[in-house]
Order: sequence, then C-alpha cells, then structure tokens
Amino acid sequence: MRQLLTVFILTLSCFRLSAQQPKLVVGIVIDQMRQDYIYRYWERFGDSGFKRIINGGYMFENAHFNYVPTYTGPGHASIYTGTTPAIHGIVANDWFSREDRKSIYCVDDTTCQGVESNMGKSPRNLKTTTITDQLRLATQFRSKVVGISIKDRGAVLPAGHSANGAYWFDSKTGAFATSTFYMPELPKWMQEFNNKKLAETFVNSKWETLYPVNTYKASAPDDNNYEGRFDTSSRPVFPYNLSKLKEIRGYGILSYTPYGNTLVTEAGKAAITGEQMGKGKETDFLCLSYSSPDYAGHFFGPQAVELEDMYLRLDRELAGFFNYLDKTIGKGKWTIFITADHGGNEVPAMLADHRIPAGRIKGKEVETAIKAALKDRFGDSLVLHYENDQVYLDTAKVKVLGLDECLVQETAGKAAAVLPGIARYYTACRFTKGDIGILEVEHALYRGWNSKESGDVLLLTEPAWMEYSSPTGTTHGSPWAYDTRVPVLFYGSGIKKG
Repeated sequence: MRQLLTVFILTLSCFRLSAQQPKLVVGIVIDQMRQDYIYRYWERFGDSGFKRIINGGYMFENAHFNYVPTYTGPGHASIYTGTTPAIHGIVANDWFSREDRKSIYCVDDTTCQGVESNMGKSPRNLKTTTITDQLRLATQFRSKVVGISIKDRGAVLPAGHSANGAYWFDSKTGAFATSTFYMPELPKWMQEFNNKKLAETFVNSKWETLYPVNTYKASAPDDNNYEGRFDTSSRPVFPYNLSKLKEIRGYGILSYTPYGNTLVTEAGKAAITGEQMGKGKETDFLCLSYSSPDYAGHFFGPQAVELEDMYLRLDRELAGFFNYLDKTIGKGKWTIFITADHGGNEVPAMLADHRIPAGRIKGKEVETAIKAALKDRFGDSLVLHYENDQVYLDTAKVKVLGLDECLVQETAGKAAAVLPGIARYYTACRFTKGDIGILEVEHALYRGWNSKESGDVLLLTEPAWMEYSSPTGTTHGSPWAYDTRVPVLFYGSGIKKG
C-alpha cells in the first residue's frame, strides 16, 4: 500500500498549493472487496455510486497489499498508517501474547470499559500514528476525527489514537457503542441515533434481491452447496426472513446483509450533523468501514447471488451518501477515498469440483504434526501456541534444555512443510539474520512479521489453499493476488482524473 500513502502525500500537497483544502475527508474501507468486483458488477452499477468515483476521480487498477497476513485488523491499520504490521504492530486480528501466555484481540483494552458495550476497546496496540492522528496534530487538534463501523476494529484503528470518537455496532443491543478510552458516555447525537432503533426496524424485515433473482448472471445459481446456511433446515436462498433468523443470531444477523451497510451510512450522517463536521475552518475526517461484504463473503463465498446483491445495494447506498455530502458539505468541498482491507479466496470446494487445485487446511492437524516431530527429536513438543499459520515456541524451555533455537524452528517448519497445502516455511532465525530471500512472497511475510508479536515459524500456504474450519464460504490472509489486490479510488477536492 505504499502507492496509497504516496497518493495521500501528493493529495495533501495539492491542497496546500492550490488552496483546494476540503472541508471533509471521508475514508471508506469496504471489508473483503476484491478489485475484480468492480468489473464483475460494473454493468449493473448506477451512474452515481462507484461509477461516479471511478469516472470522475483517480483509480489505481493494480494496487496490492505487500505483506501477510491479509486480515481486517492489519488492513485497516496499514491503510491509515501507511506502513506494515512489522512496524505498526497489528500483526493479525488476534495473536498470541508471550507475556500473557494467551491470545489477544487487536483492539481489546483492559484499561478501559465499554460504553453501551461489555468490553473496552482502543487503539493501544497500534504502535504508530495514523493519517487521522497526523491531521489532528497538524491542526492543534481542532480537526474532528470520527470512526464508524459494524466491527470495532474497523472503527478504532482508522480513527487513530487521538480521535474524537470511534463507534461500532453491538450485536446484542442493536445499537452503536464506544469505550471510555474516548468518552464516559455516548454523545447526545449518538444516543438520539440509537433511539431511532433502526436495527429493530431492519431485523423485522426481509432481505430480498434488488432485481429478479434469475437476472444475477455474475453469480452462481442461488441454490448451491458452497454457501453457509443460517438455518440448517432450509437452503441458502432468497428471500431471507430476518425476524426468524434473529432468533438464531440476534441483531448480528444484520451484519451479513446490506442493512449492515445502511446502519454504518446512517450513523456516519449522524456524526457529520452531530459533530458539525465540515463546518469549521479545519479539515475534518470521517472514517467509515463497511463490514457486511466481509461477513457475506465468509458465509456465502465470492460467487454467491447474496454477494452480488450486497454490492448492487452498496452501490446505491454510496450514491445516496455522495448526494448527501453534496448537499451537506457542498459540491467540490469534500474528498473521498475508497479501498479495501483485503480480498478473498474462492470457495476451495467449488474450485476442486472444477478440477482447480485447492483445499482446506486443518490447523489442529498442522499443530499436532509439529508437536509430534519436536517431541520425537527433542523429547518435548515445545509449542506454546499455533495461530495465523504461525508457530509460537516455548523459547524459555528451549533455553533451559540447552537446545539450538534455530534447529528447533527448522524442525518444526519441516514437519509442517510436508503436509498438503503448505508450500514452504520461514523461521524467525532466518528473518532476524536478514535472510529474506528473493521471492516477493518472502518479502511479504517479512513485512508482516513483528519480532515481538509474531510466531517463530511462519507457514506459507499453496495458492487457493486456506486454513478455514467451515466447508462452505471462504476466508483470506495469504500473499496471493486474490487476497492482496484491492481497489484504491480517490475523488473530490484536489483529485485529478486518471
């Protein structure tokens, strides 16, 4: 994403030189949006959504994340810091803490409490500043910065350390929440927004296709075996009765539907009004992250009618939001970027059924094989934890036993490399010595490796293979193009077409 940071710098220079400083910058991250979705759904997009931004703005057609793992936490952190997990420290959504001897979540914070939520969240694990932090610093904290998302990490990490607020959707209450890291209670405008109970309205409706289902030619048949089921007694087909599904998943069911996107958009509008964003002398920054495409991608897969309908409706959602910005902030007075935190793989079972090499890796089997090999050679499994295709070794025990740490890492890696779907392995010893290799994937692994937070052995999966517990739907995290290639779009004040 160095291209993205470069464009930010050039854009800010343009503002300074041409006096085209926007009143409001809106950063939009669409969770799990691959670049090819723009082309796949192009013919059915309207003129005022994605097409408005692409035809009137600037698009990078071949932008890739240059690190792994390509997850939501690292993606949002990298977009807004302009650096990689090796530096900003968000090495995954969850990772193993050697100090605490347990897995930790990227935005969990035990030093604060939730506000209208049970858990405290903050950006304390983020080791660098964000572009939003830098904006606040540059204006003596007069600029206002707000982050909003269905996912807490999608709101917290973009908003940065010095934000005026970050808000995320609580699936238990159907309302937006925050934490005492930002404020002791929700601001009046967010309380009023929550009191509208939009989630309650949405959950008592149906999700139906925007157009007749047989016209969704960019997708596989609506009824297929590669999609997850909310209700095991029925097929994964339209329409979806959300009031019935709420009994199974609570308000969280909205996260899988276009209504999740609408909640974020409407909360964003409420923030603009409530915080009077774009009304002062300084540039303000609104960070929106649309999580629902990711939930749908994981559950249904990239070929699903559900995903196509998600994007067709998101296109209309964005068109309405852009029109709102024209009226509220003023045409030519706002700047926007749209990108994604990662892409996503095809469903391995679908690929395999079409004779394309693909498969699922069972993490437990990988961990068991590594432990067995280490115990056989050294008399102890020496494994503390296995997560994110990484092995965390008990380095203290390795030292007590007088073992060669690099030899232990090599032994663990070799045990995993013979398993189906594992292409090769890399060790902390190798990276510490600067032995990165010449392959781009090796550099991607190195950029995602943090000596304090990452594992001792990193495994690289074969293309189209992935560690995922569900036989349906898909995931992401690899250095392969389907996970790294994402849209990077700029539009508005100070942005030239190109």
